[in-house]
Amino acid sequence: MAFAIARMTKQKGGSVGSSSLHNDRQRETPNADPSREKENRIILGEDRSTPELVREVIAEHGGKPRSDSVEAVEVLLTASPEWWRDDDDEIDLKKVEQFSAAAREFLSNREHGGICVKAVLHMDEHSPHVHAHMVPIDPQGKLNCKHYFGTRGKLSRWQEAFAEQVRELGLERGVMGSRARHTEIKDFYKAMDRKHQVRINYERLPDPPRVCLTKEAAQKFKEEFAKALLLQVEEPIRTQLQQAKLARDTHGQLKETKQRLAKAKGEVLKTRDEVTRQQLQIQELKYEKEQLRYQIHELSQRAEKAEARVQDVDLGTVMKMLGYRALPGRAHGATDYLKPEKNQLVTVFSGAVYDARNQMMARNSVTLVQEMMKREGHDLSRADAVGWLADHCGEACAKAASLVEQEHATEDFLHERQKQRSRGMMRPMRDEKLTRPEPERIHERDGQDRDSGFTR
Repeated sequence: MAFAIARMTKQKGGSVGSSSLHNDRQRETPNADPSREKENRIILGEDRSTPELVREVIAEHGGKPRSDSVEAVEVLLTASPEWWRDDDDEIDLKKVEQFSAAAREFLSNREHGGICVKAVLHMDEHSPHVHAHMVPIDPQGKLNCKHYFGTRGKLSRWQEAFAEQVRELGLERGVMGSRARHTEIKDFYKAMDRKHQVRINYERLPDPPRVCLTKEAAQKFKEEFAKALLLQVEEPIRTQLQQAKLARDTHGQLKETKQRLAKAKGEVLKTRDEVTRQQLQIQELKYEKEQLRYQIHELSQRAEKAEARVQDVDLGTVMKMLGYRALPGRAHGATDYLKPEKNQLVTVFSGAVYDARNQMMARNSVTLVQEMMKREGHDLSRADAVGWLADHCGEACAKAASLVEQEHATEDFLHERQKQRSRGMMRPMRDEKLTRPEPERIHERDGQDRDSGFTR
């Protein structure tokens, strides 16, 4: 298993310039291959002096910092050495590009440490890695390293964020809570390439046989003997060292795997209980759905019956019965009606009738008949208007129109009552009456002429 590695170190004052010299290869780097230095490249930021870039960002966010302020954070991003290698033990350039893109995206996010002024990909050492300098400017625009790295918990979450960024590349986060000793960045990349050598004490080597040898010849013999010995001993020691590291890593991975399995088992049990609970909820919801569907069906039938029972007579139809002619050309659902001999123009729009001055005349058929007849010089009562509708549309339509008119009258009464109450002018309840009289029942008119008061 390969691991994602993310390290950081705080820098103040001159330490920024010192680390930038290493990153820009402006000073000798013993563990770097000079022939591969041309493969190094900047993946984020400008090709300028890092201290200068840091000072510019600080100047834009408050000017000169305090003497004890952390001016920059040096970041190292890399992965386990074996992850970079292909089957031929060569650097896999495809992985390098993928890792560089992920590192650039991670460093570009200001939530991961502030403003990254420069990030360099190093290819001239044993394992590729990214060095970056970030100025810890917090969301309020202040230099504030504690906001990002003030506690162990924040540092741990920062490392988790990077591990999540490169998880798709097959890299995992290191074991959380490990007792492994932290290594500074400047020592970490050196240790990756350090060769473990066996030191030979020439004084403890046996002397060659005394066959008239000079002191110089004896020393040369010892050096050649030590060189031959090292060639035979160094490789087994290196192999043992690698096996020891592998065993340590395997032990840590095994422990981590057991922890993950235990956690996964608990999650499975928890998920199974949750699934069972959700299945029961689904059954209950299905039953409730059927109940609601049945109730909706019943209510729909009742609504259809009620709507059919109280449907008012169409206002446009009433206008035509009164001798008005519809005029074409109006849009948005409005229709103009004209009576040529009277030169009277009215408009039917959105369930109401308006005169030429755009004043509402009526919003139901009963009131409409009264208003239009009044224009003709016939002052009809409400009962007469209902009778007129019964004669022209039938008693069923007249009954429905009467109910609609009563509903409107009640609405107007309640609205007026609420206005009086809000103004503190509410009259006593015993004096309150509907402003319109109760209409005569059509079947109680005792044979009276429904057209009384006007001539048909």
